[in-house]
Amino acid sequence: ALQVMSHVVTENISAMLMSLDAEKAFDSVGWYYLYQVLARFGFNDSFIQCIKALYYSPVARIKINGHLSETIHLERGTRQGCPLSPALFALFIEPLAQAIREDSEIKGISIRGDEHKICMYADDVLLFLTNLKSSIPKLMTLLKKYNLYSGYKINIQKTQTLIYNFRPNLHIRRQYDFNWKSRSIKYLGITLTKDIAKLFESNYGPINKEIKTDISRWTLLPLDMINRIEIIKMNMLPRILYLFQSLPLEVLQKQFNEWDGMISRFVWNGRKPRIKFKSLQLTKEKGGRALPCLQDYYYAAQLKPLVSWCIPSYESRWKTLEVSQIETPIQSILGNKKLAERSYNRLSTWTVFSLRVWFRVLKKLQLEDQTGVLSWIAFDPGFEPAREDERFKQWVWREKKKVKKKLTSEKFHPMSFKFCAFILYAYINRIRNKFLFT
Repeated sequence: ALQVMSHVVTENISAMLMSLDAEKAFDSVGWYYLYQVLARFGFNDSFIQCIKALYYSPVARIKINGHLSETIHLERGTRQGCPLSPALFALFIEPLAQAIREDSEIKGISIRGDEHKICMYADDVLLFLTNLKSSIPKLMTLLKKYNLYSGYKINIQKTQTLIYNFRPNLHIRRQYDFNWKSRSIKYLGITLTKDIAKLFESNYGPINKEIKTDISRWTLLPLDMINRIEIIKMNMLPRILYLFQSLPLEVLQKQFNEWDGMISRFVWNGRKPRIKFKSLQLTKEKGGRALPCLQDYYYAAQLKPLVSWCIPSYESRWKTLEVSQIETPIQSILGNKKLAERSYNRLSTWTVFSLRVWFRVLKKLQLEDQTGVLSWIAFDPGFEPAREDERFKQWVWREKKKVKKKLTSEKFHPMSFKFCAFILYAYINRIRNKFLFT
């Protein structure tokens, strides 16, 4: 979503982000429609009969102040608390997603030849739309048709939108009662702001206030140090960690110092600390109390996408967006800071941020000299033959698989391999010059 928003702002595209709000999404699942979807997806009849048995004539009663209501016969919805329900709902809503993807009249946002229309997580649906005068009516018609067959209904009043470079006319505003002037929407617990510069304050600001309020309340409890540390792990850490993992944003050292100060005062109950804060963050095996180091969690969360870049089997839309921006092999970018810096002007804000965090962590851990093994000589700015002769890059793309097999079967030191390549380059030039001379 962040990559698409940045692209819309950079390219000045007329677009809309729409976060759909379904009325009682999991309770709206029509069973007959669900069985038809399962059959269409290729589940065999025995499996579908098992699902039908689970949903055969279920009843419920409501308990209010110790009194039970009359029996209510349920006629739709997935079973609450059943571990199969999320998967069934995902299958139930997939035909809607596929219909939106395949409808040529609903225009998404194209980035490098790839069209992005929809993001889905359980019942949270986020849409990216352009050509709004035709896309919005077509989308609403499709949603009504889907509601007719499946029972899935959209709550227009609670559906959130972000509009970019588009002024809806009076007819569209009256027909679709969206909040056309909204400056932010909430998706998966994250506030997405129209002004990207306000992302930090809109997400970290409320969390900071909640944490301060909670810590003030918990301070009054008669707890020892160990229990207070456990409270930090179970309550404060997950809330901040979710933001770390979801938002590639710069968190200043000042903010970490503020959090550490809050934690220290809470752990020592306002008294003067008798043990260094860093000592408390050591593992129990090393004599510490395993108090969370928020900055380490932050760096780990920001580096996680880079790990996904390098795993060929990992597939996701955000990875496709980011990797497609990088013209050289990913490992070569990660292994050579100068090469990465030369690529910054072609990369999005979020991709550049991830790379900068990577090189910052390398410097912090004094590992800058160890990343040379990742660098490819054909793309190394410090390797003169590769700068002068473009055939090195051609050799890489054509013979990459053969070289990879050779390097994994025999032990090559990176520097010795560079030296061998240099000798090979000199030898080729010598032969070429000899022929030119004759």
